[in-house]
Amino acid sequence: MNINEKIRDLRASKSISQEYMANQLGIDTSSYHRLERGVSPLSVNRLEQIAKVLEMDIVSIITFGNETNVEETPQNSNYIKHLEEEVKFLRFQLQERLSALNASQHQMLPRNSYPARRV
Repeated sequence: MNINEKIRDLRASKSISQEYMANQLGIDTSSYHRLERGVSPLSVNRLEQIAKVLEMDIVSIITFGNETNVEETPQNSNYIKHLEEEVKFLRFQLQERLSALNASQHQMLPRNSYPARRV
């Protein structure tokens, strides 16, 4: 079972509609449908968002439906480590971009932002 099928099955098992998932992810329903079918690529960031909506962690989604434990499968363990590192990197990038945005907005503020006084 691939990751897209796991997401679909988990969503259905929790009685969550595709419309609700799409709304929570900030995308339209057809985009979410393509994601579940595997037509659209699934990024780590999107997987993390889906996990949050499903109230699960990424590891639980990845291992859903597997008969073996993640630690028993080195390939799965390596993949999970890779995903965790990518999530850390993406969070770092996001923090840097937010800091840069805040700094640029601060520089754009006029020195005297008070309106002129009427006499």
